[in-house]
Amino acid sequence: MRSTELYHRLKAEIDTMPVVDMHEHLIFPEEDYLDLARGLGADFGRFLSWYTVDDLQSAGMEISNVQEYKDTAGAVLRVNGKPLSLDEKWNYIRPYWEHTRHTGYSRAALYSMKKLLDVDDLNDRTYLEVSERLSSLMKPGVYHTMLKDICGFTYIVNDIDTMAAPGAYERMDHSLLHFASRFRHFSYAYKPGGIENLEKTFNRTIRNIDHLLDTMDAQFERWEDERKGRIALKIADAYLRDVYYEDSTREEAERVMRRIFTLRKIPRNDETLSYTEARPFENFIMHRILDRAEEHGFPVMVHTGIQTHMGNEVGNSRVGLLTNLFMKYPRIRFHVLHSSYPWMNEAACLAKQFHNVSLDLSWVHIIVPEGAREGLSHMLDMVPVNKIHGFGGDALVPETIWGALEVARENIAYVLAEKVAIGQMSESQAVVVADKLLNGNAGQIFQFEP
Repeated sequence: MRSTELYHRLKAEIDTMPVVDMHEHLIFPEEDYLDLARGLGADFGRFLSWYTVDDLQSAGMEISNVQEYKDTAGAVLRVNGKPLSLDEKWNYIRPYWEHTRHTGYSRAALYSMKKLLDVDDLNDRTYLEVSERLSSLMKPGVYHTMLKDICGFTYIVNDIDTMAAPGAYERMDHSLLHFASRFRHFSYAYKPGGIENLEKTFNRTIRNIDHLLDTMDAQFERWEDERKGRIALKIADAYLRDVYYEDSTREEAERVMRRIFTLRKIPRNDETLSYTEARPFENFIMHRILDRAEEHGFPVMVHTGIQTHMGNEVGNSRVGLLTNLFMKYPRIRFHVLHSSYPWMNEAACLAKQFHNVSLDLSWVHIIVPEGAREGLSHMLDMVPVNKIHGFGGDALVPETIWGALEVARENIAYVLAEKVAIGQMSESQAVVVADKLLNGNAGQIFQFEP
């Protein structure tokens, strides 16, 4: 049984540690973030605009345009197509908030409100106060205040390639933000407009597999030139397909490529390939992407486990489906994002058996805090500690990140206190482990440079 006094001593030590945030989706440069607040407002909805809105929907709340609600950071909530005023928004959300206020997502939101705004709860008496105090924070330097001064991040690994507006990457703070980049525009080149977009971007003609692979090499060369900004590749295909990538042949991929150029292009009704028909093409291109990643020394982060949004097929992202990649590419460091919750023990088994597999607890702490504690405890028993990464907030806007970090710090202190209490490690060793989880491990794998 852990000692409360021991827990609080460890938690106090952990609170002072610098942190590498291993996974975010901060899509707005600060000036765009401030423009959003000036144009649409920054209100209590911002704290409920990313993962918490999934819980609200799970509780039964209907939203006309969920993507708009997320893209506007909770500013625009439509019901039956009509945008709601601030008071209408609160009255509509309130009954569903009462059903969801105790989930991990909501706990993080409430922690952030307390830290940033000194407001203890979100209710009828405080939603206006939360909105007013948040609006008052929307000043130049707010990113530095929230992310550096309050959270204590030394670096953040940011995944924005498929989400941010064109030109956003160039205008972000590269001294703090380092980027995980996606090659989805190559593996999904069979989709309507995919080839044409690549041709426009790279000013070249693409008519066969060789042309496409040459263009992919050009993309790697561009990113190699930007290496101080881009430090890893990201795979997030599980939202569209399973993550078992058969070693499809070149001939199979070429058949799909030839088929692309037979599709009829009819305005608003383009003919498309099904996922089943395109699968050999996706597989072949993914393996070529990984060939290049191995040659260039890029770590590869893979989304595994639970997914955001409603109605996904979670079985698509089970970590065991990736085993053939772990075997085939031994020189690639694979980061298992979200530790494949709810298959965290399977992920730990794979990290134990494969030297090139690391576990990443980003997002898990707020998906299910107790499950994250159990998973971390098992990981520490099974896996060398240098292969475990303790935190990533996985957020679109910075408001809720501190709350997610606080839940992570609580979880890490809780697990380590239990292990010290039963004599598995000393208190000083626990402090060293915590620092590795939150800071040291990431610095050894990624070449962070200011």
